Amino acid sequence: MSAAVVMLPTAAPRKVRNSPTRARRASAAALPQFPRAKCMTPWERDAFGRAKRILQMSRTPELAIATAIFMTLDEMQKLRVQASVAMMGEQHTDTSLQASAWLECFSTYGATSATKRALERLLSGEGQ
Repeated sequence: MSAAVVMLPTAAPRKVRNSPTRARRASAAALPQFPRAKCMTPWERDAFGRAKRILQMSRTPELAIATAIFMTLDEMQKLRVQASVAMMGEQHTDTSLQASAWLECFSTYGATSATKRALERLLSGEGQ
């Protein structure tokens, strides 16, 4: 059963021709790009708000101690602390708003990483 392999005339060519793709890629790279700071997602805008409030906070030993204590709590205790701070936040004082911004940073991994990126952008001068 050794038969010669014959290529059919309707078969596709063996080599893929990428020359049009390279030209399109080069022309797309030459187009003007939108500035990244002006195109933010909603959660990035929230993170910038939290980062600005955190930068306004004074860094005191009490804040460092409160951070260390909060990080040792389990999830249920963290939720109870966040709920009580949220009830205090209804008074709209600067202290309660700063405390709620600080606690929102630790609510989820996404919020933590987005706030860290926003802080880095604000400190480097990229932010708004």
